[in-house]
Amino acid sequence: MAEAESPHDVLKKSVKSVMKKMDMEIPIYVKINSDIYREYRHTVEDFFEIMSTIEQAELGWMLRDRRTQEIFNMWTRSYTAAALATLDHHDNFLKWYSEMRISGMKLMDAGIHYTMKIHDAYSAKPDASTTNTTATRRRASKMTK
Repeated sequence: MAEAESPHDVLKKSVKSVMKKMDMEIPIYVKINSDIYREYRHTVEDFFEIMSTIEQAELGWMLRDRRTQEIFNMWTRSYTAAALATLDHHDNFLKWYSEMRISGMKLMDAGIHYTMKIHDAYSAKPDASTTNTTATRRRASKMTK
């Protein structure tokens, strides 16, 4: 029959498995953010390239008109503002998500520390002179009668 694992060994293995999982996810988070950055960059570069090509080839004759140029410039600025706002929203979401996870972990840590304080309070050996057990109360009660 196999010997049962001690609580210490079970806790140690549990901590190691959680830490290993957390360490394994770091490259995933880096890759996710890198992929997002690469896609944003690719989209912006494609947009500029396509608009430059259109301006030079097909719309060149249309953009000679001042009103058309103003509309084109306004549209380009609107697209730029939307892209910048999207990046800001994405960044704010990531900050919020990180803060939420950190807050949850801090709350859990505070609960662990509170539990440890309760354990310490109940497991501490009381001073013999201040012990107020039932037997001590009975003796005191008999003395006063």
